[in-house]
Amino acid sequence: MFQSSWFCWIFCLISSHFSYLLPQEIQKFQHWPHKKLLIPLAHPIKTSPSISSLENLAFANDKPFEDIFQHQSLTCWNRSNHIFPAAFPRTWSGSTSNPQLSASLSNLSDPKDIAFELHAQNLSAQLVIDPLNAKQPQLFISVARYYRKPQFITPLHHPLTLLLTHANGLHKETWEPTLAHLLSSSAGQNILEVWSFDVVNHGQSATINRSHLGTVFDWSDNARDILHFILSYLPHHQSAQSVLPKVLPRLNQFNPSFLLLDNCPPSVILPHKFRNRRLGLVGHSLGGCTAALAATSLPELFSIVILVDPVIGPKHHDFTNNAQKLASSAVIRRDQWKNSSDALNRMKAKLDFFGRWNPMVLERY
Repeated sequence: MFQSSWFCWIFCLISSHFSYLLPQEIQKFQHWPHKKLLIPLAHPIKTSPSISSLENLAFANDKPFEDIFQHQSLTCWNRSNHIFPAAFPRTWSGSTSNPQLSASLSNLSDPKDIAFELHAQNLSAQLVIDPLNAKQPQLFISVARYYRKPQFITPLHHPLTLLLTHANGLHKETWEPTLAHLLSSSAGQNILEVWSFDVVNHGQSATINRSHLGTVFDWSDNARDILHFILSYLPHHQSAQSVLPKVLPRLNQFNPSFLLLDNCPPSVILPHKFRNRRLGLVGHSLGGCTAALAATSLPELFSIVILVDPVIGPKHHDFTNNAQKLASSAVIRRDQWKNSSDALNRMKAKLDFFGRWNPMVLERY
C-alpha cells in the first residue's frame, strides 16, 4: 500500500506565521535584530538511527536524471542519499512523540476539530530552555547528494555548492527536474555539488522518524536543521570527488560560537568560504521562509540565497484563520492508494491541481 501522511501538511500550515526583518547593515552581517527565533544547537544525543529504519530507504542512483531528459552534461552526475542527526533539541515541547497529545487527537473525527486541536497544541507548546532536560528522542534528516563522477571533475572558477529545501507537502526529489535543467545549462557548469533535504516530517525523513514525530512543528527548526548540517556535517569541498558513508560523521566545529545561531555575536568580516565552499541556499515556499531564517541567523555562511515563493508574511498579518481552513482541508485529503501508479494516475486526473503540474515533477512527487 502506498501511503502519505496529511499530518505533515497540517503541522506546516498552522505554524507559518514568521515575518522577515532585513538586516540594518548587511555589510556587517547583523543578525535577527529584534526577535531571536533560532535557539542554540546542542550536541545530538544519538548519531545514527536504528538499522531497521534504514532498511527500506533507497540510497544510490548513478543516473538520477536519465528519465527526465537526455543531455550529455547530465551523464557525469551521481546521486547518493545520506542521513544526519536533526538539530537538537527541537524548539518546542510536543515536537517529538507525546502519548498524551496524540491521545487527544485519536478520539476526534471531524476535520475542523482535528485542525483546531492541533492548532491549540501548537499554541500551548512550551519553549525548550534546557537541552539536558528536553527528554526528546533524536530525530534525523534524509539528504540527497548530487555530485560529479570523479572522471568528470574539472577545475571550476569559484564553484558553488547548492543546498535545497522544499515546500510544504513536497519532498527533496521534487527538485530533480529543476536540477536537470540547471545542471545541463551553462550556469550549471560552475556547480560543484548539490544537497537536497527532506524536512523532518516529510519524505524519507518522515519514514525514519515515524515513531518519534510529535504534533507540534515549528518552521524555525527546519532552519536549524539546515544550519546544523552546514556547521557539523557538510564535508570539505574535496569530498566532492569521493563516496561518503550513508550516515554522515560529525565534524569538528569551524567556529563554535556559530552553534549559538541567533545568539551568535555578529561578524564584521567579509563573506568567506565555509570549509572552502561557496554556499548557495535555495528554498521554496516553506523552504523559502526557513532559508530566510537560516540566512539571517548566520549570513556569514552564504554567498547566494534564493527564495522561491517564500511564505513570509508581514508582521501585522494574522494567518491563523486561513491556516485552520487549510489544515481542515488537509485532514480530508486522500492518503492511501493501491500503489504508486494508482496514486499518480488519480493525481493526473485532478486537472485543477496536480494535473497542471509538470509531468516530471508530478512523477517525482
